[in-house]
Amino acid sequence: MDNCSAPWFATWTVCDGVQERRMSEEKEPSPSSEIPEPNRMCLALEDIKEALEEAFEGDYERFWANQAWAALVKLGLANYSNELERCEAAVRFIAFVGFYKDWQAQLEECDRAFDHGEMLPALRLTSFRLGQLIGRHPDFLNDSDFDPYTSLDNDEESLQRAMFHLEFEARPPVVTALKAHYGGLGGLFVALWNSDKEPRPADYDEKREEYDTERAWEIGQMYMWVPPYQETHDEILNDVTGDKMRLWTWLDQM
Repeated sequence: MDNCSAPWFATWTVCDGVQERRMSEEKEPSPSSEIPEPNRMCLALEDIKEALEEAFEGDYERFWANQAWAALVKLGLANYSNELERCEAAVRFIAFVGFYKDWQAQLEECDRAFDHGEMLPALRLTSFRLGQLIGRHPDFLNDSDFDPYTSLDNDEESLQRAMFHLEFEARPPVVTALKAHYGGLGGLFVALWNSDKEPRPADYDEKREEYDTERAWEIGQMYMWVPPYQETHDEILNDVTGDKMRLWTWLDQM
């Protein structure tokens, strides 16, 4: 089995009731041709399973993250041919997580809460490898604000600053690939909006009142948190609100 093959859960179809607009495979960026096919490896879902489960909360978020990373694998962003390139692919995964955490922070209008340090051991990202990677960024190393001898307290803080730089450098190609996979800015917006919500039952339209009553009872009488149902592409984009406009502007600037 090709080590870049996605496990079975990455092949699930889109949840019932949710339209997902995808570009055709012909329009998607093809895997990198810089790595010879016989030597091609990738950071597949099984390789980032532990880090993904730490970073994403709840079954719905994790399901979305599995699908999204499987798409990035297919588009070649997880390819590597040696250990340093594997670490670069791991940084792109961290950029993927950081982007989603920033989306959540924008959604909830709160501060970003994401600690790179918790993910580094699960991704086998050592200080030595991160030092090699940041060494390729002279603009960062020559920045007067980054002086490990005067401006930073310890090696851990230096490493954190370097990791932030690497993550944000890796983010643009990750977001561009996600937009391509979901068929553009609107498709990615819909996917992110639905990412933490429960799929609608197949017969929801016929039994809407029954389902809504049951959910209201669970919330009101059982004091249970019940995630909202996913919405369709048209429902999300045609119902314009101030919050959606703010989120759309933020995403459009990525």
